[in-house]
Amino acid sequence: MLLEAMGSDIAGCKDAKDRTPLHAAAFSGHVDCVQLILSHDAPVDTVDQSGRSALMMAAEKGRVGALEVLLSSATLSQTDRDGNTALHLACSNAKEDCVMMILEKLSDTALINATNAALQTPLHLAARSGLKKAVQELLSRGANVQTVDENAPGLRPQAPC
Repeated sequence: MLLEAMGSDIAGCKDAKDRTPLHAAAFSGHVDCVQLILSHDAPVDTVDQSGRSALMMAAEKGRVGALEVLLSSATLSQTDRDGNTALHLACSNAKEDCVMMILEKLSDTALINATNAALQTPLHLAARSGLKKAVQELLSRGANVQTVDENAPGLRPQAPC
């Protein structure tokens, strides 16, 4: 009711960490709330102080339903302050369902080999997290196995497998 009364004004409110109601709904996995907030023209790619969007939060926390809704309008190439995309976050947090869902929607294949600030690719993070299916899918989409992880000198994605 509050959203109905205040409209997009409340959808754009931010807390002390610059998180919006959309961030909160995505973080918690409240799909109905995500849909309702988006229906009131809430900006989907707004970021918090760490540079994370609602899509990134859903991917990081494994909120498949919220992620599915957000994937229809959010920017997949957006990065946080550490250079992580939603794909990086899903891989590093072992959220394989989210990884696979993001890969289904991914049209920019350059994101497969995108590195974060630590020079880690989604393949590095998926391998380290033990995500066999995700590793196979990343490889089938052209992930580079020769990229070296800055946090593990000499370690390549194929080593943990």
